[in-house]
Amino acid sequence: VITRTVAAAVVAALVLLPWGIRNRKVYGELFLTDSHGGHTALVGSNPNSEGSYSRSLNRLFWEGTGYRLFSAPHREADRAAFKLAVRWAKAEPKYALGLLAQKADKLLTHERGLLYWPLYRQSVLPPTSRAFVWFTTHRAGIERLVDGFWYVFVAAVLLGVIAAFARRNRPATSLLPIPFALALLYILFFAEVRYHIPVAVLLMPFAGAGLVWLGEALRDLARFTIDRQRRPRLLYEGVVAALAIVGVFVGWPKMVAAGARLR
Repeated sequence: VITRTVAAAVVAALVLLPWGIRNRKVYGELFLTDSHGGHTALVGSNPNSEGSYSRSLNRLFWEGTGYRLFSAPHREADRAAFKLAVRWAKAEPKYALGLLAQKADKLLTHERGLLYWPLYRQSVLPPTSRAFVWFTTHRAGIERLVDGFWYVFVAAVLLGVIAAFARRNRPATSLLPIPFALALLYILFFAEVRYHIPVAVLLMPFAGAGLVWLGEALRDLARFTIDRQRRPRLLYEGVVAALAIVGVFVGWPKMVAAGARLR
């Protein structure tokens, strides 16, 4: 796992190296990221908007620092924004902690927010079209459908993860730090529901494994026989997975509510 992780990191660094060289020429510094991480952190820590983007933050930042969000000089403005975000977090640590729960809620609780950009955003569909009328009329049902799909997906991911650990499938479990790290970065800096798409893509192999596990288990139960060579710990895996699914679906709303109380 360590060897493959190092190899992946080296390959990623080589892919990003041209961007780093470009940054060296433009800013006089060699770095492999963008130059607005501090701005993003500032937006995500804004107490006036609960970590959501607000145009009023542009004016606040400009009058307070002399810089403008996402405008030149980029590096100096970015550093000033990050320092201000850290100051806000230190000023009210409990609020900042509660805001993490709020951003996790935006990122991972519902799927319905993804419908805004392709369907419900103003001017996407002509307001007099049949499609607009249909999607508007059935909006509540469509939102329940996509949310239900997301919850089934999460349950399948948990089942696949439990099975991978129980069977000591190290090539599979070595993939887990990547989506977890990505989700954590979004929660720390700034989160919107559409940002969970890359996280979900990285979790799809586990969801697929969970569905395969469920299909094989149902087939064995229907035949009143269990392939003990391939699935020696079927009952154990099933019980642990059920507990994990219940724990997530019961514990997640409690975590979000605790964050709201902190804020």
